Amino acid sequence: MKFNTEIPRELLIREVRRIANLLIKVPSMKDYDRYAEIGKAVTCEKKFGGWKNFLIAAGFDPSASRITHNTDELKNEFKRIATMVGHTPTTREYNKFSKVGNAGTLARRVGDGKWDNACIALGYLPPKRILPPKMGGWNKGMNLADVNLDELKYLYEIEGLSMSAISKKLGVSHNTIRRRMDLVDIKIRRHHYTQPRQTLPETLLYKELEQQRIPFMKQQPIDGLYVVDVLVPGAKNSH
Repeated sequence: MKFNTEIPRELLIREVRRIANLLIKVPSMKDYDRYAEIGKAVTCEKKFGGWKNFLIAAGFDPSASRITHNTDELKNEFKRIATMVGHTPTTREYNKFSKVGNAGTLARRVGDGKWDNACIALGYLPPKRILPPKMGGWNKGMNLADVNLDELKYLYEIEGLSMSAISKKLGVSHNTIRRRMDLVDIKIRRHHYTQPRQTLPETLLYKELEQQRIPFMKQQPIDGLYVVDVLVPGAKNSH
């Protein structure tokens, strides 16, 4: 059955009562939107001059639609989350993982409205806050990009990728890679593809190719991402 925007008030009241019987509690606006077959919560709100008035018209106590938790439940939930994350949770972490209330409620109950006070009251040190670097201009927010420094070192020093290739692979800017390398003291080679010394396997391989009179090129970049020890022009992979 299709309804127009002028849904009778009586039908909306009948619908919210049906949902209340289904859920065995006074529905919230979210509950109504999830289970209603007629109208939307905002429609009810507009027709009755507010959700509270709508519930009263349907014969419900508006305060009963709010789920409340006692202080002990909030405290236990805080400790559960602290154990789960392995440190004192921030307000964001509490709100993300909580199944009981929110950080604001807990802060008001036990911390005079302040999260740090609530943490101390519960026997925890206030959570550590990582402040953004006090920088401006070109290097503002330089530490915000997510780059694994161990992976960066491996790609540059072991795999032999250039900074441009690494920036492409990790999806960050060239300047970000350069600053990260400076941060962990990775020595930047002036000529990336010029190896400071030739390894023994490379020496044996080059010697064998020369004896076989096979033309080859040393340390050649491939697709802008990798560097191969030997490139034989015209050679194809065998399958």
